[in-house]
Amino acid sequence: METLRKVLPFNNLEEEHIDLLINNAEIVYFPAEKMVYLEETPASFFYVLYQGRLEILKEKQHALAKLNNISERFSFGEDALIKDQKRRTSARAITDVILIKIDKEILIRIGRENRGFRNKKNTMIASYEHLIRKTINLGKEETICYMGQPHPIVIILKIIFAMLAVFGLGIIFVILINNGLLAYHTLLWGSGVLTVLTLSWIGWQFLEWSNDFFFFTNKRIINKQRSLFSYEIKQETPFSAIESVQAKRSFLGRGFDFGDLEIKTFTGSMRLAFVPEIISVQHILTYLTENRKDLREEEEKRSFAKDIRERITQKSNERETGLENYPNQLSSQITNLESTNEGSGVPISHEEIVYRTHWTILFSKVFIPVLLLMSHGLLYLFLTANQSEIIRNTVFNMVLLINSIVLLTWTVYLFTDWRNDVYIITDDQIIDIDRRPFGMEEKRAAPIKNIQSIRYKRNGIFGLLFNFGTVYIRIGDEEFTFGNVHKPAEVQEALFTAKERFCQIEENVEKRKQRKKAVDWIDSYHQIINQKNDDEQEDSSSQDKQFLVE
Repeated sequence: METLRKVLPFNNLEEEHIDLLINNAEIVYFPAEKMVYLEETPASFFYVLYQGRLEILKEKQHALAKLNNISERFSFGEDALIKDQKRRTSARAITDVILIKIDKEILIRIGRENRGFRNKKNTMIASYEHLIRKTINLGKEETICYMGQPHPIVIILKIIFAMLAVFGLGIIFVILINNGLLAYHTLLWGSGVLTVLTLSWIGWQFLEWSNDFFFFTNKRIINKQRSLFSYEIKQETPFSAIESVQAKRSFLGRGFDFGDLEIKTFTGSMRLAFVPEIISVQHILTYLTENRKDLREEEEKRSFAKDIRERITQKSNERETGLENYPNQLSSQITNLESTNEGSGVPISHEEIVYRTHWTILFSKVFIPVLLLMSHGLLYLFLTANQSEIIRNTVFNMVLLINSIVLLTWTVYLFTDWRNDVYIITDDQIIDIDRRPFGMEEKRAAPIKNIQSIRYKRNGIFGLLFNFGTVYIRIGDEEFTFGNVHKPAEVQEALFTAKERFCQIEENVEKRKQRKKAVDWIDSYHQIINQKNDDEQEDSSSQDKQFLVE
């Protein structure tokens, strides 16, 4: 009951609809690796994952491709929200799972009676349609909760402006012909060229619009934009850095239900432009931020209860063995947490991930000296092969040798300079080292836990073709840059993973210490109460003995 009241799209439903869901829901169990449903089967039920983890799959090129991971307290099976729709994906349990199974007829009935639920349902269906078309690689425990792209009004407005411009030019051509300033065949030729250019421009704009999308996971917001042969930008912000979410709609936006989503963080803001169904999307984002806090609070309660049980077990062992100084399990676990992420069971690797600028940057630096060095070698071979007299000239040979040594030294210097400039991701820091051969070394470092946002940009056709770009890391008021690194998307992902990992470990250690302190207080309280009861019993016993003596 509590899960259904909190999970999307059932949150904020009226009590009568919640009761209707509860009375008609089933609890079902699937073991690990079992298929929950298969592609192309009837979509009769909608599901909520109560316990465990599963994955959403789709057959692509005769193989199953993973589209999403589903975590606890998230719903799936969106095909059941569409009337007479077969399954377009499959669902498979990763671990043993317990599901809440809801008949689609119940959802249709609630949708007819509740407008808010109907809007959320439509937003989830639109997100599901995008998820089917795009494949996104995320972490094993990261769930894509919403995916969208700018409202189609963007491309419609561009087409309208293009048509108005063509219409204006057409009027100008007609006026010029009527005044004898332009021949008729020139008009036909110009109209053909203009039509081809206009259609090409509209196609270009449509492709760029289709490449822009944004999505929310259970951990972060990601906004990706790409311009053909020009640039690619991907910006992401973790939920922990969000301060507020604001929806802005113009007059046109209110009419067509779209707007801009302003996501403010500690150091700036992220703007998602032309977001369709803006109010529903804002509700989803607000829900995700609050749900993340609720899950952490529940995890803290479970951990606190576990610590109390451990202390009770510890005291029972002390009484049974008669040992006063029984090993403190909590203290030893805190020590272990410094090298282990207790929440996930993943040990800290203490490894450094090193990145350098792309090899194309090295190539651009050494191109001229290497080209000159090769020309010197070819010149020497040419003169030798032709038995030229100048090859016997000592001065010429000395000049050629000195030039070759200088060029070789220059090439080695540039290579060393390129190799010495590194970007490092450690367990708790990001480091930017700029070291000149035989010169100064500049080293910048910042705590990885202070990262507020991460974005990357691939510039130009070479950046898109060879997959390199610059990663921008906002830390407080400063911005670190990993310039022209290979596969910037992977660097961005590594930074986010390192931040999440460090923050989780640090949070686990701090909470564990706080829980130990709280359990110590409770233990001290019970010791005082027990001591008081023992004293009262001792006083009562002494009074009874005195009475018997008298």
